[in-house]
Amino acid sequence: MIAGLILAAGESSRMGTAKATLTYRGYTFLELILQTLREVDIERIVVVLGHQAEEIQRRIKVEAAQVVVNPDYRSGQTSSLQAVAIPDRG
Repeated sequence: MIAGLILAAGESSRMGTAKATLTYRGYTFLELILQTLREVDIERIVVVLGHQAEEIQRRIKVEAAQVVVNPDYRSGQTSSLQAVAIPDRG
């Protein structure tokens, strides 16, 4: 099985807004990435959210993917990988 992992948990502090919600050609970055992965028949797509996770889920349709919320997102990308590897961290 080929899986796609999208790390979108960061604060995007240098951008001033969540990168996942930025628009490009009429779609958000996250929508474009999800669409691309679906087009190449990726069997399992996991999106890791953290900062503004609820807002991103409200604004962007992520039903085709498994969403994992990383409560420890400020610790960096490794914590997002750990959140996927250990989904029930209590």
